[in-house]
Amino acid sequence: MAGLSLICLVAYTVVSGVVGVRLLMRAHRSHGLPELLAGLAYIGAPALGYPMAIVASQLPHRGIAIPMYVIGEILLVSGCCCFLFFTVTVFRPGVGWAKGMAWLGSLVFAYSGWGVTHSFMTYEDALEITAHARMPLAAMVGILMLSYIWTGLEGLRYWRMMRKRMALGLADPVVTNRFFLWTVSGFMSTAWISFSAVLLAMGENLARNPVNVTVTCISGLANSMLLVLIFMPPAAYTRWIERSARNPQLATV
Repeated sequence: MAGLSLICLVAYTVVSGVVGVRLLMRAHRSHGLPELLAGLAYIGAPALGYPMAIVASQLPHRGIAIPMYVIGEILLVSGCCCFLFFTVTVFRPGVGWAKGMAWLGSLVFAYSGWGVTHSFMTYEDALEITAHARMPLAAMVGILMLSYIWTGLEGLRYWRMMRKRMALGLADPVVTNRFFLWTVSGFMSTAWISFSAVLLAMGENLARNPVNVTVTCISGLANSMLLVLIFMPPAAYTRWIERSARNPQLATV
């Protein structure tokens, strides 16, 4: 299982990095804020922050492990915050309560990052680190779960609205499909973070548990593929969606 988790972690890191870089390149061309926030979220959290924290937790040399862990947590928290503001920018632009929720969630992420980093820097024994980091880590997992539920529900709301408009010829089928894919991504992420929450409640160290790392990385890989279809869909895929819209018998969503 440890070998499988390592393979999944490497694959997740590479794919997330490629997706994140391509999103940033797209944002540079289009000057689009959603692409920028999504690119920063994927570069910061899954491509750099998460794997750095996982690797650092396994290193015996504290002189290397501590700075790597600190940088990893900063990137991880930054990525999670960008994800929150991506949801606001796409689904609730200009809405006060949505911005307030994003800022509140970001503050909780910052507190959580500080708490788990402080525990890692203060204690050397894995059991002690887990015990003292449980509260801030639980806060991070909780906010992350809520953020995925929120973005999934927003995607579902827009997808249902776009389907009604598409039936009247007022919406593009490719755009409509993107909202569907985003809904799937949000609820899929909710499922794996819920799994992590269960392990955390059982007293497991999420960074050292190979089952959690494997499930997280496999789910992350699936989400990365969905992100490609959302922001950078291959021409063959978009043609299939358009044909499906013209011929409902071919449609699967």
